[in-house]
Amino acid sequence: MLSESELSGAVIAYLGRGKSAVPSLLWRAEDGRFSDAAKREAEDSVRILDAIPTDWNREDWAEADVRVRTVMLSAKPNLDDRALDALLWKFDYDWK
Repeated sequence: MLSESELSGAVIAYLGRGKSAVPSLLWRAEDGRFSDAAKREAEDSVRILDAIPTDWNREDWAEADVRVRTVMLSAKPNLDDRALDALLWKFDYDWK
């Protein structure tokens, strides 16, 4: 199992959080510091995020964010708050 810092760092890098105005889903040259396993887990985290169903008739934005955070933490318990925030950034961007 990957460490919290390795997986979380990979998720943040893959999404481009802090480097891009929008979620990018790209590996940059400087991301070579992450292991192949960390990159696969980061990509898997995004696949899980993208598969979370959202019914805007039953929940508002804040409720959806809480639910998405809970689902992601259940699926990937070794994500830190920064990585969860980055995933929510993508979720919110995708639904705007």
